[in-house]
Amino acid sequence: MAAGIAPAPLEDPGDALCRFCAGDGRTEPLVTPCSCEGTRSTSHKSCLEKRILQNGLTRCLLCNYKYEYKVKTKPVVQWLMSEDNRRDVFQLLSMLTQYLCDTVIIVIAVLKAAEMVIRAPLVIGMVTALCCGTCAMFWISLLFFDLWTFYVPLRRWLRDNTAVELSVPMRSADSQAPESCHSTAELSGE
Repeated sequence: MAAGIAPAPLEDPGDALCRFCAGDGRTEPLVTPCSCEGTRSTSHKSCLEKRILQNGLTRCLLCNYKYEYKVKTKPVVQWLMSEDNRRDVFQLLSMLTQYLCDTVIIVIAVLKAAEMVIRAPLVIGMVTALCCGTCAMFWISLLFFDLWTFYVPLRRWLRDNTAVELSVPMRSADSQAPESCHSTAELSGE
């Protein structure tokens, strides 16, 4: 564990269960990551990290405490250099090259068509402009779709290589809540 970060001690660990998986503290220690009290205050650190990563959970749903965590992702360069992803990387780079070349060709074609439309009679010019514009939009949308389909493996790799590291605040043995958080009894003035 990192320096300064430790699970909060529980008064009676036999009664505590993880609020996410309903498991006890035998397999992994239970922590109190927020200012909740009672049976719903504890969870496994790994269960909460999984919820943060999968659901984008940033606050406790019960007490609205903002979790402190760091998201760590492996560099994209590892994806580019990985032997397992060579095919995906090659396809993505070839699609980017094709996209750039096709964009140049489409721009030249549209400019030439515009010159022709200016010199042609009105009806022929309108038909030519409509056909050229439709063709250009079709190819541009097809290129975007192709780029998106080859971006999916990169997104999958990022999803599989992203981890959340939860920072559970250090608490003293006589305090169940962090210093900045107060119990509901203190807030109501009792």
